[in-house]
Amino acid sequence: MQLKQYQADALVVLRRFFEEARMVGPKNAYETITTEPDYANRLGRYGGRYSAPLTDLPNMPYVCLRLPTGGGKTILGAHAVAVARDAWVEKDYPLVLWLVPTNTIRLQTVGAFGVDTAEKRAVCELWQRKSSS
Repeated sequence: MQLKQYQADALVVLRRFFEEARMVGPKNAYETITTEPDYANRLGRYGGRYSAPLTDLPNMPYVCLRLPTGGGKTILGAHAVAVARDAWVEKDYPLVLWLVPTNTIRLQTVGAFGVDTAEKRAVCELWQRKSSS
């Protein structure tokens, strides 16, 4: 399955965030990436300082990928799980807590994951290939 360029770009930055976070911690990784001129310009008002929501787990990475309505967040989220698995968790089958803001979005997400499509099978096959390598 071919991701759109902006989706692929988001995953590249997410992977970089996790890889940097392993070395220097999530806060420093976030600040390093988001203060680079290109990213700072692209983030605009969505940039800002890093705020870890879990005070008891300061080294737990916390980041948000923002995409517009219809931007493919569900499929991007599925790919993001694989990125987090490979670059941060380093376990074949990580636990995923999938949060959504409304019941409507929850139902759409369940519906999207509940329908067997070639696109979703391709993502699953990609995960399996990466897990076995």
